[in-house]
Amino acid sequence: MGAGHVMRLMAVERGLARAGYEGEILALGPRSSVPASLLPDWWVETTIDAKAHVDPLQAFSTKTAGVLLDFKPDFVLVDQFWMPLVRILPKLDCEAWLMLRWCPPIWLEGPAEVPFQAEQYSRILADEPFDLPAITHEIDPTVICNPEQMHPPEALREYCGVREGQKLILAMQAGVEGELNDIAQTIDGVVFSPSFERDPDLFPFAPWLLGADEIHTGAGYNAFWESRWLGVFDRTVFHPFKRPIDNQFWRVERCSSHPVEENGADVLADEIMRLSGPI
Repeated sequence: MGAGHVMRLMAVERGLARAGYEGEILALGPRSSVPASLLPDWWVETTIDAKAHVDPLQAFSTKTAGVLLDFKPDFVLVDQFWMPLVRILPKLDCEAWLMLRWCPPIWLEGPAEVPFQAEQYSRILADEPFDLPAITHEIDPTVICNPEQMHPPEALREYCGVREGQKLILAMQAGVEGELNDIAQTIDGVVFSPSFERDPDLFPFAPWLLGADEIHTGAGYNAFWESRWLGVFDRTVFHPFKRPIDNQFWRVERCSSHPVEENGADVLADEIMRLSGPI
């Protein structure tokens, strides 16, 4: 799993914390590009075996099923990847929502033997402005922090040892290997590229963005919407990359003037808190 999905779930968790949620949280996902030492303690790594998860005879012997059935959730939020839960979700007997960023229409079809079942979800949410027939609700993008939680500009400059008056260019990309180098080669000047391993004190990176005079990044969900919500869009240069189930070019072309009025993580948290029951 890429770092982007970890960031989305961390954004939701932080929104719940701001909303006053005091219950338990559990997140499951495959091995992430984010080092285990930086993952929250509510993150559980699991192996996603596509064949086993959709097989009605094997699905309940997977680690995913075992962890979820033991946890007995009152509510489940699925981030984009619905297929691993298609057999398991009905057994959990709780409300479930599916949260989607951009995806092609075929993403909500599935193969003939395991078709997408919209009825498994009380809500199918889009947290960026795209449309598919199955979507029932739209919210603003989910971002890991709010403007008032940003570090002052001097914080990143002090960390990097940048002198007053010296330009600080930030290059960030946590996608496919080699993409960060592709971005760096287009930049003329001194560049700082934060690393999970080298700069763990900067994780998550979004609150530090005000310290950069110029930001170069891909146009993945988090990088793009962080720039829009946190006030650094005008200093950001996007380098969109091709993805099989995302469209970074669409995001730059169609969403660059889209207004963001609220942090979708806070909207989502408020809606979850309104659910009846232990939540």
